[in-house]
Amino acid sequence: MRTFATFLLLFLLLIVAFLVDIFWGSVSIPYNEFGTILFDPHSAKPEWVYIVWEMRIPAAITALLVGASLSSSGLVMQTLFRNPLADAGILGVSGGAGLGVALFMMGGTLWGQIPSITSFIEMGGIIFFAIAGAVLVLALIAAVSYTTSDITRVLIVGVMLSFLTGSVVSLLQYFAPSELVKGFQVWSFGSLEGSTSRSTLLLSLIVIPALLLISFFPKALNTMLLGDAYARSLGTSTKRMRRFLILLTGIITGTITAFVGPIAFIGIAVPHLVKSIAKTSNHRQLIPLSLLGGSVLMLLCHIVSHLPQGGLILPINVVTSVVGAPIVIAVILKRNSPRNLLHR
Repeated sequence: MRTFATFLLLFLLLIVAFLVDIFWGSVSIPYNEFGTILFDPHSAKPEWVYIVWEMRIPAAITALLVGASLSSSGLVMQTLFRNPLADAGILGVSGGAGLGVALFMMGGTLWGQIPSITSFIEMGGIIFFAIAGAVLVLALIAAVSYTTSDITRVLIVGVMLSFLTGSVVSLLQYFAPSELVKGFQVWSFGSLEGSTSRSTLLLSLIVIPALLLISFFPKALNTMLLGDAYARSLGTSTKRMRRFLILLTGIITGTITAFVGPIAFIGIAVPHLVKSIAKTSNHRQLIPLSLLGGSVLMLLCHIVSHLPQGGLILPINVVTSVVGAPIVIAVILKRNSPRNLLHR
């Protein structure tokens, strides 16, 4: 009953947040015009129709997909590594995806080739390199997790990989022309404002099937939460399942990072929020709750990013960090110490 109430609450919040995100923006549009814009666009002002249908709705849908993807990926990683601090950012996965994007944008300068503007904004190349970087880091983390049962070591290796990828990115920025560096830095702030109907469709075609696949494995995730030996005793092929889920979360994280830049704390904060609210560790409930909770939180962060006056839009990564960091701190303080947190 508690899980159903939480699900219903998050679903209602999702609808409200989505509508507010569409209504709210730097351009003031009368609220009584939105019915016409949404259901009879030919009778509304063309500029209003363009703003709502080509800018605000794609950005809101992208926020929904980004939140759902990062939160579900965070839940899966926390289960796979049995680590409540596991997250794409902390384990270095976002850093790996960022390195892939940096190599695509600025890598040519290391061997004397400066990519043209059209080459580094080609979304297909950015997606491929981001996914490759994310999967590579996740594979390294998984290899370390096979060699040790100490999850603290796995976490430390992830943090070190994050530093390593960051160092390579800094090296690329040092040698790259200023215009390429500026383009990469703008991307690294994270933004939903460049979303279009075409980019949102492409994002949906990649992310939605991956999220559906994750939703098919709640039983396997439940057994893996109790340890590999127990999972194998119930017939779960832990090695094959872990490899598949690592590849899946790498694809999701890499794709999201390619489209909107690195987004912090959504993946680590939302699973803890839904667990504390619903009071369950069953992935049959946690997966849909994380999908909804991540979407709601990302939409709210996008709304907050538009609050400054004068048309100023805050980088979405700044807002998610301000919202998510206190949640992570609360999770740590809720347990007796960071050491206890890492070993539970």
